[in-house]
Formats: sequence, structure tokens, C-alpha cells
Amino acid sequence: MIPAIVTSLLIAWMLDYSQYRITWKNYQTRFNGYGSIPDVLKGVALAPMQYRVFVPWSFWVLNRAIRSKPLCYEVIKILFMALGLFSMWLMLNTLWNSQLAYVGLLLTAVFYTVQFQFDYTEQYVELAIWAQFVTAVFVGDVGWMVACIVIGALTREPVVFLPVLYLFAKQDIVLFTAFCLLVVFVFFVLRMLYGWKENYLKKGVIIGKEYFSGYNHTFKNIKDIKEGLNWPLHTTWYSMLLVILSFIAICYNSFPQSIAYCVYVVIPFVAVWFCRAMFHETRVGLQLVVFIIPMIGRLLYAY
Repeated sequence: MIPAIVTSLLIAWMLDYSQYRITWKNYQTRFNGYGSIPDVLKGVALAPMQYRVFVPWSFWVLNRAIRSKPLCYEVIKILFMALGLFSMWLMLNTLWNSQLAYVGLLLTAVFYTVQFQFDYTEQYVELAIWAQFVTAVFVGDVGWMVACIVIGALTREPVVFLPVLYLFAKQDIVLFTAFCLLVVFVFFVLRMLYGWKENYLKKGVIIGKEYFSGYNHTFKNIKDIKEGLNWPLHTTWYSMLLVILSFIAICYNSFPQSIAYCVYVVIPFVAVWFCRAMFHETRVGLQLVVFIIPMIGRLLYAY
């Protein structure tokens, strides 16, 4: 376990250094990364950022020890990147073996680079939560699952898929219902704590040369798909290719339950992603590597 932790930290450090310009260019934005933290801590951010409090709260705690805020943010980011890598190693080591676990750790690092586009730290926490949740389901640790759901609800909205994943894996309607109620409860507490905030996209925001308003990105995503392929950039087609290859890996018959995973978790996740987010933002689907990498690993291991 110690070698996996050290490897995760070293890779995370290198990856963070390789994308530091993205972090630096987003320092002044109020919608992601370092720039969003002050408003969230003050309780004046717009939704949904105001309710994604786990990273800002973690920053506030660490900032007591590391007084330089930019340095503190970089340390937080590296730690959460490493946590995501280590959590994938832990999941694969629990499900299969150490050899496949290290292959999965390196493949996860590759997927990290695919989604380097904007400065978000939440996706690394989400990946860690999803991988830890799968591990907890496998070993049957309910307390561990509860912790994952609570932290996930404090991090970002896709935590709603974790109870569905549990229901599929265990067919336990009682705990499924309890987990759903727990997610709703945490969401409710956050809104009681900070009040009901207007969504920043409802207000309208200019990103680059484009103006976004409203919650539905479906037509923009369709338009982007029609505009074609531009490999040097993270475009919609880049994301589409990633998703298509992911489905090929997931649906391959090397894993008997893979089709059901697609039906109950992955396909609904991607559908919501396509309608409610900009599809070219590959970081939105980073946690899907929890399904993708085991399938790729099984294929590689089979040969």
C-alpha cells in the first residue's frame, strides 16, 4: 500500500505541474478552481458552486497551516489527484490483484490528461469517492459507503448515481432508499445553510466568445458535434470518441454484468451529461473510469 501511495503522489505532482498554466489562467474566474473558493466560503457564490463545498472547506482547513493561498490550493489539488489515483489502485487491488491495480493506476493518470481543460478539483474527489464506494460495496462496509455518499453530496451532484450503483450491485431496496434519503438530506442541509442560490447559467455567463444561458446544453452540444473534429483541442468530438471507446470497453463480453452497468449507470449518466453540461468537458465524466479501466484491464489481462 505504501508504494501505491508514494506512486500516486509522485504522478499527481507531475501531472499538476504539467497543467499548471490551466490553473493559473483560471485564478481570477469565479466559476471554477481557486477563483471560486472565496465566494463559496463567504456564502455568496451562485449555484451550483455554492453547494460544492468539500474542496473549499478542505482549502479553509489546510490554509490554517499553509498561509500562502495559491500554494495551499496547489497542495489540495495534488492531494486530491493522488487520492483519486490511489483509490483506483485500492479498488482494483481489492477486486483483482496488485499487478492489475498498478496498470489501472497508470491508466487513470492517462485519463487525467484527457480532461485537462478547465481548473476543477472536484472531479478528482469524485473519482476517489466512486472508486472507494465500489470498494466498500465489494467488502460490504456500510459505514464506508455512507461516508462516501456524504462527502460526494458535499462535492458535486452526480453522487445521486451511487445509490443506483449500489441497488444494481446488491439488489437491496432498503439501503438503496436510505442512501437516496441521505443524499437528499445533505443537499437540503446545504441549502438551509447557504440559502437558495440562483444558478449562474440562468443569469447568463460569457465564456470565451460565447454566451450561455439556461440549464439545457443539448442544442449547443448537437451544434458542436456538427461542426466537426479538431484534434489539438478538447472538443466535443474528442469527448465523443472517448465515450464511444469507453462503451466498447465496458460492453465487451469479458465481464458478464457490463451491459447492465451501462443501462443502469453509464448511459443515464452520459445522457444527463449531454443535456445539462457542455459535452466537450471531459472532466464531467472522469468518474466513469471506475467502469472503463476494469474492463480494459480485464481485456489486457486476458491476453
